[in-house]
Amino acid sequence: MSASPLGTLLRFHRIRGGNLPRDVLFRKRVELDETQLAALNVTFEEKLKPVIEKWCEAYAGHIPFRPEELSSDHFHSKISRGTSYCLYTFIIDGVTLSVEDVRGTVRVAYLNAPESKKLMQLPKGTPPDPSIPVTRDQVAKMLKLDSGRDFAPG
Repeated sequence: MSASPLGTLLRFHRIRGGNLPRDVLFRKRVELDETQLAALNVTFEEKLKPVIEKWCEAYAGHIPFRPEELSSDHFHSKISRGTSYCLYTFIIDGVTLSVEDVRGTVRVAYLNAPESKKLMQLPKGTPPDPSIPVTRDQVAKMLKLDSGRDFAPG
């Protein structure tokens, strides 16, 4: 099981039979008032968008949406635990993107496109193509741009 804050929250959620701890808040966009939406817009523009743009630049050509099209209007929900943890989820053209803020450090945490469902289905007829559309060098370059670290070839 993951040691990430989200993993801890989800594990706790299952153990308690579906009840989240009192300091954990789950809010959908429709539940936010105008003041909260205005604060979300500021957070998106100042904290989240720069990180998302940098991440999209690192993985350019492999992201199923155009980063300039993503806005706070695509916000779906957030899970937060006090001021130390917040996971913001956006949905754009069926693609789910989650960005987490852990004690002020913001990073893209999750991306899922509708096409990924095909990977979990048993093949009917012709099996899916398991080849990877990127080279090892391209992966190393993307990881370096994303993390700022070099990774030795395996």
